[in-house]
Amino acid sequence: MSARGETRQKAFQAACHLAARGQRPSVRSIRELLNGAGGQQAIVDGLNDWLDEAARRFQVPGLPDEILAQVAALWTAACDVGEARWRQDKASLQAQLQSAQDSLAEVTAECNRIASELEQTMANLEAAHTALSAMEDRAIGAEARLQEERQTLASAQTELAAVQSARETLTRDIEYQRRLTEEARTSQQHVEADLVAVRVAVEARTGRIAVLETSLAEAGNDVEELRTISARQEAMVAGLTQRLSDRDATVAKLTAALDREQQGREADTEHWLKRLDEIRTAGDEARTREVRLVEENDRLVKEIHHLRQALTVARSEIKRLSHEASQKRDPG
Repeated sequence: MSARGETRQKAFQAACHLAARGQRPSVRSIRELLNGAGGQQAIVDGLNDWLDEAARRFQVPGLPDEILAQVAALWTAACDVGEARWRQDKASLQAQLQSAQDSLAEVTAECNRIASELEQTMANLEAAHTALSAMEDRAIGAEARLQEERQTLASAQTELAAVQSARETLTRDIEYQRRLTEEARTSQQHVEADLVAVRVAVEARTGRIAVLETSLAEAGNDVEELRTISARQEAMVAGLTQRLSDRDATVAKLTAALDREQQGREADTEHWLKRLDEIRTAGDEARTREVRLVEENDRLVKEIHHLRQALTVARSEIKRLSHEASQKRDPG
């Protein structure tokens, strides 16, 4: 079948469909039903085929032409009434369709608005998530720095304890050196007392020698013995004098060494005292930094809490907007 024949057949079927709906077939109504497809002459031929078929249906044998004309007029009037009703129904349906389209446009606009708000809320939520992650990273960093400061403070406290222990040991050593000095001085005093006693004994022996020399005539044999004893006493005095000199030199050396040791100990003590002050200063600074880090950590925890609250509010707002959008999409 050619394209024209196919269009003619479709036009005939469209005319039958229009008549069944109570509309009067026409070239325009048939073209509208065919969505503008097909040639003009093929549509006219299809309409004529339907008119011939309708005329054959109304041809009843034995009826006068006047009745047939009235039947045809009645059919024409019925078609006009049906077409008018169809146009009226069509206008009503088109009005309802326009209203539905307007409502759909409003719902679509509202959905677009809600989608825009939802997108903005999602962006805010994403920003809140990012800020929350940044805050958590800062909190972790602050906690790490706080841990480092605590370790530094613990090291400083350990070093301070070591310095205090060294200071106590140094104090004990200084006290021991002082006791040694006191003992050396006491020993020197004893030696000096012995030397005085020996000198007194020598002087006494010298007096006795003088007496014995005076009595030499009477006790000649005792002179040599006394001289020997005197020589021994003088040798003893010389030995004691030498020992005293050696003791004085030893005491002088011990005093000098003690002074040097005292100076070195004092220098070490001053050094350790300075180091102790530095450690205490570092400990105070570490405690100050720890306090600041604790305050910073508390502030970050509060900010994280606020962000989580805002996140909860944003999620509630998203649920509300989604619920409103679903209700507007499905009014029933």
